[in-house]
Amino acid sequence: MPETQGEINITRGRFDSLILYEVTSDELSLLEKGSDSALYLNFTISLFSLCIPTVLTVFTTTFPNNKIFTIYLVVIFVTAILGLLTFILWIRSSGKYSEIIKKIRSRTEKNEVIPSDPDSIVLKEE
Repeated sequence: MPETQGEINITRGRFDSLILYEVTSDELSLLEKGSDSALYLNFTISLFSLCIPTVLTVFTTTFPNNKIFTIYLVVIFVTAILGLLTFILWIRSSGKYSEIIKKIRSRTEKNEVIPSDPDSIVLKEE
């Protein structure tokens, strides 16, 4: 059977129902941008990963020089404070992405059903 150019075979599985969500351009931009919470979480994990071994080093090592001890303490306090700040930012921003999705999904609570016309879809059967 020779192939004709431009024709493709389509296999379609029918849905029982289909829900369409209307989205504004602002909401679409926010969804496209994504959430900053993953970035905050990554910074939190890396800062605490630096802070915890530094604390363990301070408690398990004797320092011959006070300068080195002071540097370790500065690293501990800076990473702990920044880690806590990014952790708080992560907690505050983690729900914003889901709020947008809840807002979009709430528009279908009216259960507006639009009847589909099965004759409007034409499939070529062989």
